[in-house]
Amino acid sequence: AGAGAEVGSRVACFARSAGVGFDSSRRAIDLARAAEIDGPPIDFRHVPVGGEWPPGVYDAVSVIDVIHHVPPGSQEDVIRRAARRVRPGGLLIYKDMDPDSWWRAGASRLHDLLIARERIHLLPLARVSAWAAAEGLAPVHAERINCFCYGHELCVYRKGAGRSDAPPVPEG
Repeated sequence: AGAGAEVGSRVACFARSAGVGFDSSRRAIDLARAAEIDGPPIDFRHVPVGGEWPPGVYDAVSVIDVIHHVPPGSQEDVIRRAARRVRPGGLLIYKDMDPDSWWRAGASRLHDLLIARERIHLLPLARVSAWAAAEGLAPVHAERINCFCYGHELCVYRKGAGRSDAPPVPEG
């Protein structure tokens, strides 16, 4: 659900090699395919919730505005599965809603309730980072992004990066 594949297609515009994008929303896949521009081919696939992920390991894997749509009991599995798809030296790019600012989190909850007609499940970045670390990834960049009334957390992890010098996500 959501626009993960659509956002992914925009990220793919900067790709230097072929890739795979998938989403549980057929509409998101259709939008991603329609937005595709010249460059390396991106294979966009519809994968139902609980379906088998495309095989392989990749230079970069993105989980962008996805995890808040995933039930809390499945969030760890999604992060760990994504982390296992990153090749040694590759990147996991994670961005989702910031649960720490009560009013920005409230705006995000209201937005998805009205637009997507679903209750969302915000996840603290510390838990994402712990699961990523358990799969051999370390943060190399972290930032908080505030846009209007919405707050987001972005963290880029590198597999096999060892100790991280990335600063913690700034408060507020």
